Amino acid sequence: MASKQKYTRLESEIERHRSEANWAKAVETAQLLATKNQGLALFVNLILGESKLEEYLLENEPIECNITKAKTQLGEGETYLQFVTQQDNKHYVEASLLQAKIHYCKGLYQSAIDVYNRVKLDEIKESQVTSSRLLCILAESHAIKGLCLEKIGPSTTSKFKQVDLEDRIIECFEKAGDLALSYLQDVDNSATDIELELY
Repeated sequence: MASKQKYTRLESEIERHRSEANWAKAVETAQLLATKNQGLALFVNLILGESKLEEYLLENEPIECNITKAKTQLGEGETYLQFVTQQDNKHYVEASLLQAKIHYCKGLYQSAIDVYNRVKLDEIKESQVTSSRLLCILAESHAIKGLCLEKIGPSTTSKFKQVDLEDRIIECFEKAGDLALSYLQDVDNSATDIELELY
């Protein structure tokens, strides 16, 4: 029983590091967790893949001139995430959303859209979100989907299709904004709770 509580404590610690964007500590704690329990390999790979992606993005904006760099430097992170998405598990959606973010960085806009369609991004409800970090990833995913749709553009010259595409893009950005606001409120509430605990 004490062992299970220790794993739960370590997982909570990892989630805290993720929400604080403290990737080095998240990886360090995940690797410690991996030595204690081999059954957590999927979770550890998720953390390793996410940290590689986020550390890359701290140094490199996801813009056109960095696409070649992204293709060479994000391979390891993508490999970790692919390990997680090879089977159905509780981290599948989260790893897939991070994979789509890598595709966006690499300029593979249609591949990112395909991932979002596969995990049914538009059907994921805020009430299903289990952590503030996942809420942030979800907000980013909707924004990235909108950016990908802009990059791809309409498949025909039809004005109707153009208007439909513009509506879909706006819907993505509105959803991203709503989720980002919820994320910020969640972070603010967590900070307030911590302050209250200190008194």
